[in-house]
Amino acid sequence: MEFYDRAGKAVAYSEDGTHIHLFGGVPIAHIKRDSIYSFGGKHLGWFMAGWVIDHDGGHLLFTESASGGPVTPVKSVPPVKAVKKVLPVKNVTQIAPVAPARQLGWSSYTTGQFFGL
Repeated sequence: MEFYDRAGKAVAYSEDGTHIHLFGGVPIAHIKRDSIYSFGGKHLGWFMAGWVIDHDGGHLLFTESASGGPVTPVKSVPPVKAVKKVLPVKNVTQIAPVAPARQLGWSSYTTGQFFGL
């Protein structure tokens, strides 16, 4: 599963539906139930209906299966995946806050801001 930004650029992927990697092979987050966490345990947002949603309800990234939300752009061809780096140890995760109502628009965060890159 590839994750695309508001410009349609493929920025990350998940081969197992749990761990999210950049195409350069760096692991950046993991999905637990419908929440997205850093490997340090910080709650980053949600994975809902094929969308990565921020804490304000804005849509940050979308997958092929995304439904609802803003109109998605034409997707670029994903880059070649580099060899994956070793996954860091997952710390205890924060309790997820109550998910906000999804907005119709895009998130005000960049991918780097959201994932702390």
